[in-house]
Amino acid sequence: METLARVLYVFESDPILIFKGTKYLFDTDETIGKYWYIFGDDGKEADIFDSSRLKKIAALFFMWTLIEDKIKSTSKQLKKEGKETSHEYQALLAKWHFLWAYGYILNKFYSNELSNIYKRISEGVLLEDDNNFILKWFRKVHKTISKCIKQNYQAKESVDKKNQIQSFNLKNWLRNEKDFEILKSEFEFAELEDYPLK
Repeated sequence: METLARVLYVFESDPILIFKGTKYLFDTDETIGKYWYIFGDDGKEADIFDSSRLKKIAALFFMWTLIEDKIKSTSKQLKKEGKETSHEYQALLAKWHFLWAYGYILNKFYSNELSNIYKRISEGVLLEDDNNFILKWFRKVHKTISKCIKQNYQAKESVDKKNQIQSFNLKNWLRNEKDFEILKSEFEFAELEDYPLK
């Protein structure tokens, strides 16, 4: 349930809050909690889901499973190549940012088709080998996250050399709203041809 709550929240919102812990995700207080935002109906309490909502939940969980598997296999490959200190490897540690990026791209380019996309994913059609957009998009998403980490690292490194006070910390980057906005702006300039669904 904890993983499912994270998946649903990150996909629709952002990856920042979950680094503060999961208590917010299960808090039913509508002013600070996110429970009804995740498991409710437009932020309101709900007792049941209709079939389209269930298909969406199933689809997002299937997507997350594939994204996480791809992150793990890419991570293993980079380790084999001795690249554990590379920005590409560090980007893979931002796994929730990957899921957010997929959600952002789907909402940006395919918002009118989402219910059909979720239906096709939940039925296993859209994630077949020939149509697997998770794999098609992964390299571009990975490259964009890596780029933002590298830029942040270089900025902090130059400050560190001058003043010896600030250096890059991946955990801080993962939680930092300003850094997330920079990443978000990179995806705002994404183009449809980079993210084909078929």
